[in-house]
Amino acid sequence: GVASIGISLGYLREFIDENRSWLEGKRTDEVVQFIKGRTSEIHAGYDKWLIRSGKNDCVGSATQFVSHTWKGLFFDLVAALELRFGDQPHQFFWIDVFVVPQNDEDKPTGENVWYDAFDNMVGAIGSVVVVLDSFDDPVYLRRAWGLFEFL
Repeated sequence: GVASIGISLGYLREFIDENRSWLEGKRTDEVVQFIKGRTSEIHAGYDKWLIRSGKNDCVGSATQFVSHTWKGLFFDLVAALELRFGDQPHQFFWIDVFVVPQNDEDKPTGENVWYDAFDNMVGAIGSVVVVLDSFDDPVYLRRAWGLFEFL
């Protein structure tokens, strides 16, 4: 199943610092390709890759479920989290691209698996952060998954 593990804001900053030139102007859906490359051999999510790389302090029990659109810029996603939680170092963010296996052969399968997983996840974490790509015409509000996670 999908666990309620989160990634620290400190690691998200580190991830950007280490990959800044490549990440510049990239949408979250493009960042997924990078994550797939790092996790293809371990057949798990990026959170597990971090643990196997000795970065245990970068993951913890999720305190915030982050609902966002993959079409938004990755820098903007992290900037929004920094703006809201920058002074709270003990927050861990459940961000799908980091904690759900992204390689097709590693994704959970079955009837209602995603509905049940997200429903249970939001309930277990207890707090949802919605990150909009714009205020004027947010893509998020036109996506079924965004509305499902929000409601």
